[in-house]
Amino acid sequence: MSECIKNELWFIIDEMSNAYQEVSGYEALNADYAEYAGMAIGRFRDVLKNQSLTPCELDHMLRHGIATHKRDGDMTDWRRFVASYMAQASNANIQMDA
Repeated sequence: MSECIKNELWFIIDEMSNAYQEVSGYEALNADYAEYAGMAIGRFRDVLKNQSLTPCELDHMLRHGIATHKRDGDMTDWRRFVASYMAQASNANIQMDA
């Protein structure tokens, strides 16, 4: 996956993270970040060039990326880590499907 795709993913993840924090500061949400980010599924589909990406698959990618970042104690920003993780996971799926 190109650096451009990682940057586009980071932008969406960052934007949704900021929106989630803003909204959750004013009202109780019945969703965590991964569920909230699902509102941007169309944008994730476009960037990942995967129009069949389901909300469940997006949720899994986000949750697994965040958990991996926490588990590994990676010092990079979690949003950059997750963007890179998602780009690599998406690329691996494309490679396996081919």
